[in-house]
Amino acid sequence: MKRSISILTPLVAMLLSVALLPADTFAQNPNFAGNWTLNADESELGPGAGGGRGGRGMGGGAAASMAVKHEGNTLTITTTMQGRDGQSMERVQEYITDGEPHSVEGGRMPTTNTATWKDGKLAVVSTVTFDRQGQTGEFTTNIVFSMAGGKLVVETTRSGMGGGGSTTIKAVYDKKD
Repeated sequence: MKRSISILTPLVAMLLSVALLPADTFAQNPNFAGNWTLNADESELGPGAGGGRGGRGMGGGAAASMAVKHEGNTLTITTTMQGRDGQSMERVQEYITDGEPHSVEGGRMPTTNTATWKDGKLAVVSTVTFDRQGQTGEFTTNIVFSMAGGKLVVETTRSGMGGGGSTTIKAVYDKKD
């Protein structure tokens, strides 16, 4: 009898530890992979955001289209928008979704991205540090990716630029394929 109790004790302890884990431990995060087209009618782009005309991708206005690869904890987004000269411009961004800060290589200003899953949404905090006439400053972009009714929703809030206020846009994308 002692032997069967000694075998059951670790098993019961393991089952209790699994039962006491937070509910979202086993939650499945959505997969955003696919080709997406901006649905301007369902989006809230604000004045001047213009559905990709003159926008700056995930950090500024809404991109006209996006190709998203979502593999493991890496989200790679290729945005396409129309430039001022009418030509199509592409921008590739990669987010590591492990909740840790990651420095972005390239570009003129140091950027750090932190991407974290919460309640089926991916929240990205992107901080850019810049030097203007000898003074260092930074601006922050908060991006939240989610799915709603089979559509990709990207809410972007920028702060710390210009007058110090913040602006928010909500871009809704329909899946092309």
